[in-house]
Amino acid sequence: LWETGEAAAAAAQTLQSRRPLSLSSSKAPAADDVLWDNVQLPATDRNLRHTAGDLFFLLTILFFVPIVGTLSALTDLEKLMKWAPWLERVIGTDQRVRSALQGILAPLVLNAAFALAPLLLKAIAHYQGRSSKTDIQYSLVRKFSVFLFIESFVVAVVSQPVVDMLNDILGRRWERLLQ
Repeated sequence: LWETGEAAAAAAQTLQSRRPLSLSSSKAPAADDVLWDNVQLPATDRNLRHTAGDLFFLLTILFFVPIVGTLSALTDLEKLMKWAPWLERVIGTDQRVRSALQGILAPLVLNAAFALAPLLLKAIAHYQGRSSKTDIQYSLVRKFSVFLFIESFVVAVVSQPVVDMLNDILGRRWERLLQ
């Protein structure tokens, strides 16, 4: 049936669908890399799970937007001390300490907020029916890259001016109401 040993070995190492006559096959990952529960999923279930996973990924990004926006707005040390005046006594007046905290505070707070995201994204990739651990890792890296771009660049950069603008507008309204 096979003309060469290489062709027979390649055919033996394909991952085929369990449904007869489906002709859905791909190069098989290593045996210890295969997620056998996901291999047995029918194509329609896998497609539905993939769509649901993409929707949940979008919801995860939207869930983190207000969190990241709020945290990035609070990482400005001067504004934070206006909200919590007791911090000025703790930090003191030394400009070097304030500069060091300002440089450390924003990345530390954002990284702490982002620590949960890979766990959620890995669960999404597993739910989507990926057939191997390597596919899950690949999907995780792609999703996390998009997540980091949107959350750390778009939201963190845009949120600061928006919060400042809203604060100015609302601050003026409160001043007018109090007069």
